[in-house]
Amino acid sequence: MKNYRGKITNTQRAILTWMWKNLALISKEKLFSGGNERFLSETEFLIPWTPKENFNLNDSKDRKRYSRSLRILEDRGYVVRKRSSSRGPIAYVSFTNDGIFIAKTWARIVESGEEDEFNNFEDLEQGFERQDSDSTQVWEREEEFFD
Repeated sequence: MKNYRGKITNTQRAILTWMWKNLALISKEKLFSGGNERFLSETEFLIPWTPKENFNLNDSKDRKRYSRSLRILEDRGYVVRKRSSSRGPIAYVSFTNDGIFIAKTWARIVESGEEDEFNNFEDLEQGFERQDSDSTQVWEREEEFFD
């Protein structure tokens, strides 16, 4: 069973969908590498994290919001942040299995035009299942969220 981890904001959704698009591009590059590169099946797909360029963030307030949102996504277990050095800035991000599930499900909703029925990730996380979901696990709310 999966646990309800809280509502995902629009900023967090933007990060996850941006990561999903980049993951698709990286996967395509690896598929068509022509055997010139060796990739292990356990290799993580590291996505370069450059929020200023990727999200057109000129204001430091916006950059802090995206940084905070990324940290929250990591705390909830959807992404992993990677640094190039122990004290350096975030250089790469990668998905966890739960992060891929959420991003993939949301991408299907957007592509199918069902966004009006699923206004945000909270709908998904509270247990609304989709028939084409490739996961047999159901979201389950923790006791503390029933109060």
